[in-house]
Amino acid sequence: RTGIEILCWGVRNMQSFQLMSVTSPSVEFEIGGHQVISDVIKNTKRNPNFQQPLLFMDVMLPKETLYLPPMNIRVRDHRQFGRKPMVGLHVIKCLDEYRTEPLSEEFDAISNFPALLNAHSNERPVNLAPKVETEVTTKAKDQQQLQRQQSDGAGNSASSVHPADAADAASLQTQQPPSRQMSETQGLIDPPPKKKRSRIPGFLKRRKKKNKELKAKKMNFNFFKSDEGKTIDISQLDEDIDWWSKYYASTGDVKKCRKYVDLGYDTLKLYTHSLEFSENFDNFSDFCSTYGFQRGKNLDDDEGNVVGEFKGTFRIYPLPEDLGLPLPLKQLEKGIPDSNPVDCIVRVYTIKAIDLQPNDPSGLADPYVEIELGKKRVDNKDKYIPNCLSPVFGQVFELKCILPIDKDLYIRIKDYDFLSSDDVIGETVIDLENRYLSKFNACVGLPQSYYAEGPNQWRDSRKPKEILADFCGKNYLPEPQFEGTDCLRLGAKTFYLDSFEPNRKSNPHYGPDDERLALHVLNCLPLVKEHVETRPLYSPLQPGIEQGKLQCWVDIFPAQFGTPPIPINIEPRKPKDYELRIIIWNTKDVVLEEISITGEAMSDIYVKGWLAGIDEKQETDVHYRSLDGEGNFNWRFKFPMQYLPTENVMVVKKKEHIFSLDATEQFLPPNLVVQIWDNDKFSADDFLGTLELNLSSMPAPKKKSRQCGVDQLPAYNKDIKLINLFECKRAYGYWPCVNDEKPEDERLTGKIEMELELLTAEEAALRPAGLGQDEPNENPHLDPP
Repeated sequence: RTGIEILCWGVRNMQSFQLMSVTSPSVEFEIGGHQVISDVIKNTKRNPNFQQPLLFMDVMLPKETLYLPPMNIRVRDHRQFGRKPMVGLHVIKCLDEYRTEPLSEEFDAISNFPALLNAHSNERPVNLAPKVETEVTTKAKDQQQLQRQQSDGAGNSASSVHPADAADAASLQTQQPPSRQMSETQGLIDPPPKKKRSRIPGFLKRRKKKNKELKAKKMNFNFFKSDEGKTIDISQLDEDIDWWSKYYASTGDVKKCRKYVDLGYDTLKLYTHSLEFSENFDNFSDFCSTYGFQRGKNLDDDEGNVVGEFKGTFRIYPLPEDLGLPLPLKQLEKGIPDSNPVDCIVRVYTIKAIDLQPNDPSGLADPYVEIELGKKRVDNKDKYIPNCLSPVFGQVFELKCILPIDKDLYIRIKDYDFLSSDDVIGETVIDLENRYLSKFNACVGLPQSYYAEGPNQWRDSRKPKEILADFCGKNYLPEPQFEGTDCLRLGAKTFYLDSFEPNRKSNPHYGPDDERLALHVLNCLPLVKEHVETRPLYSPLQPGIEQGKLQCWVDIFPAQFGTPPIPINIEPRKPKDYELRIIIWNTKDVVLEEISITGEAMSDIYVKGWLAGIDEKQETDVHYRSLDGEGNFNWRFKFPMQYLPTENVMVVKKKEHIFSLDATEQFLPPNLVVQIWDNDKFSADDFLGTLELNLSSMPAPKKKSRQCGVDQLPAYNKDIKLINLFECKRAYGYWPCVNDEKPEDERLTGKIEMELELLTAEEAALRPAGLGQDEPNENPHLDPP
């Protein structure tokens, strides 16, 4: 005797039969000569779900899998004049994957989640050191304590008060009227012992107390301090932190997100495959699976023969032989959502593509993103990225849809063509309905911590407490019970906030304690975490051959939960405009490679400079007939540049050739090249020496010429001091030049006295200066030598 529970959820993407649309289908389930029929859908275009999705079969089936008959699923369309043609068929040959054990009334649902059992002990942790909090956090906690005391009254016993709560209550005594202090804290906190009158003046006491508080804060909040020790507003620290900081921190590229890592913010989970194909989620088929209907001959691996889809699942378990005994608990009836269509807001975050297959003869592509959901189609064609196979999109697309009518989300990468139609490089399809119905909470990923504001602000429509209560209701778990704000009971299991945050660094962006505790418990469950998935792209013209990958994630916000928060800004980091000004003052000890008419060694010296990757080169005038290697110039170079401080790269845009329509964007290190040359009138100029400086990590100059040498360069001395021009803004002194054309004979060939100054575009506009000695000759004024 076997019980078969059937979840007949609905049909999808039904193709027409005999030139007529399939609008009123019903589904027949037949196994071992027994048959059960679902109700009839009135109109699949309005609601393709069944109103009564739960069916049950009590049949006699063999225990051996070898003799188990198949499950035949037939779909019939109810048409005029009583016609019921069969429009699709699916056969499940093996039902072993649906076999489960029967559920009794006494079963413990928590045992199905080992992570909950092993999360933390039921004992409250003992904090030996008091928590040090910022001023903003302390005020928020004081306000929560006031509300808690007003609601609980003054009659609570001392045994029910958390030590941290008692400390908070003591700190509130100075903020409340004396009468209220006595009424609310009597019986909770012992009165302090009387102290002897001190002869120390009051202002000295206050200063001493303030110094102790600052010292205590400094121990745990060094990341909220500047180099000079002055307190910094948290908003200033968050200015340079964006979503890409979290992304690079998750990939391990710490150089691009140093401040984010130092502040101890959360990371996200990076999947190298599609989210649904993760081992833990099993294609999000926990609620229902998708079965393809076929018509005619059933040919293996013939996807073109699929004429529709059935959404449903099965549970098979033994029943008691005695018909008088009660049946086990139904396993599918718990947590069944409403089968009516749901209005949703879908946000598609496209991060970047990886290794796209080129379609252009140049071996490159001009990719952009196109999103199709139901009858809606949006794209960012006007923001296509030219000449790139691994483009960074950083685009958010927001669309409205009705599930399950618009369940298939198509994300396409297309190649922009100026004259012909755009080609599809590849596409990927996401079943939004499976994610919405899944018990893994796949609509919005769970972050590691709950922040009410800041760069990691909570981005779901529902708060963690609501999500936890909903999950417990769908999985036979007891209702969560909060005791205060830092204790949660789930059946016989108790969770404490201090157990999850033993050494937490306080942050004013943190949300309420109870929401943080609920989120910690949710993170112990097998739910979808905050993530970025890497989806393969396939072309309809070349099925089965991967055309590249796309990193993205999708958020689904049902309208019934209210208006969602604002979207996350994932725009690519934009470079800042700078102007590098270089003043070549003098040269010293330049090698003399020419012989004058009188037989003396001499050189006609001039200096050339440019930024590596930018073709524009600038030169000084020529210092003729230098007999001692000294040259005087007083000449100014100006190099406009774009720089990404967070990634420490210079952005260069230039066309590959004269017929290119768009400029190609390159990311290069900010290297400055300065060279000394000898001018010749009737032959090619002679190269004397070169100096290459990485502006973000260059050797410090020497103040005097005699101190300058090759040991000043990183290639010859690894222990030298390096400076960052983007931080210090200005550098002046002597740098050495070497002849790198002969690696076996690299030697000092000259010294350059110059001044480097880095200005933003706004500062350069306020302090104009001309090239060389041209007008406006100021900031500073340069006189001819």
